[in-house]
Amino acid sequence: MKNHEFAIEVKDVSYKIGHATLLENVSFNVQQGEYLGIIGPNGGGKTTLLKIMLGLIKPTWGEVKIFGQNLDEFHDRAAIGYVPQKASETEYRFPATVEEIVRSGRTARIGLFGRFSGADNKAVHRAMGMADIGGLADKLVSNLSGGERQRVMIARALACEPKMLFMDEPTLAIDIASQEKFYEFLEKLNRELNLTILFVSHDIAAVAKKVGTVLCLNREMVCHGSPSMFMKEEYMEKLYGKKVHLIHHAH
Repeated sequence: MKNHEFAIEVKDVSYKIGHATLLENVSFNVQQGEYLGIIGPNGGGKTTLLKIMLGLIKPTWGEVKIFGQNLDEFHDRAAIGYVPQKASETEYRFPATVEEIVRSGRTARIGLFGRFSGADNKAVHRAMGMADIGGLADKLVSNLSGGERQRVMIARALACEPKMLFMDEPTLAIDIASQEKFYEFLEKLNRELNLTILFVSHDIAAVAKKVGTVLCLNREMVCHGSPSMFMKEEYMEKLYGKKVHLIHHAH
């Protein structure tokens, strides 16, 4: 992979289903090592944008580049870790252990039928260590708490040693007491690994406190910049309407 200033470049991306416009002329860049929170109302296009950047759906028009390459030409899928919405709520009816689930994340590197090497095993254990779940390796995933499962899903994504980590509503299954530690964990990953992190969230307060950059989306891009920017009343009203313009005064 060639070195490139931007991890992601999104230019004039729009997405329509029938007569409904889910995204309209969205453009922004994400630098390598950036920690970006994507916020906006329900139906504002957040998950749609995430899926377009991941190549899971194609935009109606516009283009996306990953590390300087057009998305259609980018084949290093192991460079991108993805934790989808409600991944930690998946029911594991079969007796899968934490280590087995994390090992499955290595498939992007070795292929579906590849053989595990010593380097692969080290990557798996390193990912569990980063997620602080090494002590849970032999436990069944079905017996874990929501917060522990979320860390397992992130460790699974980290096992393929990605350059970027995408997450959709990562704190949905986590109790409020665990959310602060979870965001600190993400900050640590971003800082120590220089890992580019993008996540979708409804948690305005957490996004304002924790991330380096905020992208505000309500079909169109409302703002893109520092967390202090989007707390301005004009942007909050464009995102959520006048009824929420006082919420941020409590933080």
